[in-house]
Amino acid sequence: MELLRSVGLLDTKGEQLAVDWWPEAIEQVLGARVLHNLADSIAARGSSPEEAARLATALRSLGLLTPTEPYDRTAPTRLDALCVLLHRRLQYAPGERDLCIMVHRVVAKRPDGTRELHSSTLLLHGDSCYSAMARTVGLPVAVSARLLLEGRLAKVGLLVPTDREIYEPVLEECAREGIQFRETRSTL
Repeated sequence: MELLRSVGLLDTKGEQLAVDWWPEAIEQVLGARVLHNLADSIAARGSSPEEAARLATALRSLGLLTPTEPYDRTAPTRLDALCVLLHRRLQYAPGERDLCIMVHRVVAKRPDGTRELHSSTLLLHGDSCYSAMARTVGLPVAVSARLLLEGRLAKVGLLVPTDREIYEPVLEECAREGIQFRETRSTL
């Protein structure tokens, strides 16, 4: 995302581009011919050659260099125009679903010198109603809001969820909804 920002595609304040197709927008933003020296033009804006090559690849894979990909001039900002394109190109095809994988590994050294590996793993697929990302982000927020409204949280404001008062009821409800980490411990 930082690379998209660095070339002005996440701009929310600048003027909208007067172009019809995404390659024209990229050329206008970068001041370069898309088919000729794209990576060099990106690098000239301060990116390393590796970052420039990565961004050029990303622009191609997202369809931003496809001559038939229309640029939405009715979108209020460049970011909005990009969101329109991404919404169209990144939708799930029938039968596709997302997958969230989260792995935490901590090595603990015991007083006797032995070492243990503690692993916590979450593997969750989206379903026909909700993506895994929506479930793993939305449910903890909803549970926290409900706890606050029910008066079961003494603390208010922006909080880090490292307090048992917050994380225990959230994890319990997430587990009831099928969002649960698998915990393992092994001696190294």
